[in-house]
Amino acid sequence: MQGTSVILVYEDFSLFVSAQYAFYFLSYLASEFFDLKTDTPAYMCRYMLSP
Repeated sequence: MQGTSVILVYEDFSLFVSAQYAFYFLSYLASEFFDLKTDTPAYMCRYMLSP
């Protein structure tokens, strides 16, 4: 039973991390597409993803 709960937590954590990376990638694409002078969304994502 303990192993199953650990696997479920691991799956939730990996999904959360991949969602953060997807948000960072989308913000990076948006900043490149619109040629924005500010890098605030990508900077915030880098700060969130940094250990």
